[in-house]
Amino acid sequence: MRIPQIIYTMDLPSRAVIVYCYLCDRANKNGECFPAAATIAADLHISKSTVFRALADLEGAGLLIRQ
Repeated sequence: MRIPQIIYTMDLPSRAVIVYCYLCDRANKNGECFPAAATIAADLHISKSTVFRALADLEGAGLLIRQ
């Protein structure tokens, strides 16, 4: 999935931007992906709690829906 350029103009913490780019890179043609928080954390060399905060930021901004 291509990364929408609007992500760079939104007032989001850098943790949210890197997690969003990670998710876009791994999304299928429908924009869906299901990596575990531990996988995201390990791949990006950040803590799981940082991943959870980033996901909350992105959900709050309306950029993703968690299931």
